[in-house]
Amino acid sequence: MKKRLFIIIALVLMVYAAKYVGSTATAILGALEPLTAVLIGLFVFGEPFTVYLAVGIVLILAAVVIIAMAQQKKHTDKVTDIKTTT
Repeated sequence: MKKRLFIIIALVLMVYAAKYVGSTATAILGALEPLTAVLIGLFVFGEPFTVYLAVGIVLILAAVVIIAMAQQKKHTDKVTDIKTTT
């Protein structure tokens, strides 16, 4: 029961985050969630650092960078389109 409540709270907070800080920032923070879980596992629970974790961290960070760059390009293209039409 408690687990479901925490999931509901997390989803409601995510909707509010998307509304107030924007969908891009919410997506980037959501994508970093697994990285946070890995770091907590390593430093709080003493889990071993493996090659699989390293590869996972690199993939997560690469995905976040790609998302951020795509959004930046999309924003830049919009600004360029506005400047050329005026």
